[in-house]
Amino acid sequence: MNIIDATIQVNPYSRPGRIRPETKAVILHWVANPGTSARANRDYFASLAKQTTAPFRYASAQFIVGLEGEVLRVMPEDEVAWHCGSSQLDPVSGQIYTDWAREVIGPRWASRWSTPNYATVGIELCHPDASGEFSAETEAVAAELAARLCIQYKLDPLVSLGRHFDVVGWKDCPRWWVQNPDLWEAFKVRVAALVTA
Repeated sequence: MNIIDATIQVNPYSRPGRIRPETKAVILHWVANPGTSARANRDYFASLAKQTTAPFRYASAQFIVGLEGEVLRVMPEDEVAWHCGSSQLDPVSGQIYTDWAREVIGPRWASRWSTPNYATVGIELCHPDASGEFSAETEAVAAELAARLCIQYKLDPLVSLGRHFDVVGWKDCPRWWVQNPDLWEAFKVRVAALVTA
């Protein structure tokens, strides 16, 4: 796996420049922008720095995996990215974050007064169409990247690998794995096999 350094400049909206105090989970996303490249999505995150009028949008991730399995590092992986915060209530728990988030990421970060962004790494995945299904190349490299991060931060992928949906409960992200939870479970098993290989 080749990781291409494509860091964006420090700015309040997509790269706050803060070091993450701890790492409790790796969170997977879809870009929700069918057919776009990793570079186009990286450039979108970079463009948020130029916002001048409200409402301001906050969005980013540490990594983006492209349609052909290329990986862009959008910021140093030990920094905070804006990828899984929320102000809406989870429909199941009735709280801002899900029971999973509070259990795995911890109540220090998954609460009304904080954000899981301070304890998670975000990986955005590109997809060819609106179904959100990932190419074989994208999924293979995402598994390799997730495994590397789980090893680096001493995380069990069967426990600490999550979808954006697992954190907030109301977001259809990543759509393919939210609508096909059996495929999500298979992906976690795939990552776990790479971790123990």
